[in-house]
Amino acid sequence: ADGDADTKGYFAFKDRKLEINFSLIARNADMKKIFMGFDNFNQTILTAQNIEGKLTADIKFSSVWNNGVFDENSLYTYTDLKIENGKLLNFKPLESLSRFIQLDELKNIRFGTLKSVIEIKNQTITIPKML
Repeated sequence: ADGDADTKGYFAFKDRKLEINFSLIARNADMKKIFMGFDNFNQTILTAQNIEGKLTADIKFSSVWNNGVFDENSLYTYTDLKIENGKLLNFKPLESLSRFIQLDELKNIRFGTLKSVIEIKNQTITIPKML
């Protein structure tokens, strides 16, 4: 996905319990290539065809597996992200704004920098406002 990344983490096995913890710092990664590489994160709303830009992210992840079964309540992810020189291309959810803005203008939305924090905790995803 271009850019560069540093990662560290560990796996701990004890009493048929697996704990996974890792962190990843990515710099200047190509958003389109990330979406393509992760098969659009198994969703169809925002895809590699709709996004461009460079991602810098600091990701913390942890989870637990008990007797080979994923403990959904244990999943924790904290992502501090920044997307620079971004574009949203032909992003269908924006078409509802065509009452206020010409549809052609909504087909190629450019933005300088977006910053946000995404947290997954207790089976809840929290995404505050993008700045």
